[in-house]
Amino acid sequence: MDTQPGDEITEASLSGDLRRIYGRGDFESVDYRIDESSAGAPLVIRVQEKETGPNYIRFGLTLATEGKGDSYFNLLASYRATWVNRFRG
Repeated sequence: MDTQPGDEITEASLSGDLRRIYGRGDFESVDYRIDESSAGAPLVIRVQEKETGPNYIRFGLTLATEGKGDSYFNLLASYRATWVNRFRG
C-alpha cells in the first residue's frame, strides 16, 4: 500500500491501494472497513485468499549467430506455483 500509518486517507488513495492489492491476482476479494469502536477509527483491510493460487509456466528461447559461424542459444523453462494450499505449502 502506498498509504502509510498516519497518512490522510482519501477516496482516490484508498481506491488505488485496493486496486493494486486485488490486481496481484492472489485474492478472491479485497474489502475495507473503518473500525469506529476503537480510538482513532483505524482502517482495516480485509482480503480473502484464493483457495488455490495461479500457477505460471514460462518458456523462452534465444538464438544468435555471428558472421564467423559462431552461434549461441539460451533456453529458459520455469514453473511457479503460488498459494498451493491453505497452509501456503
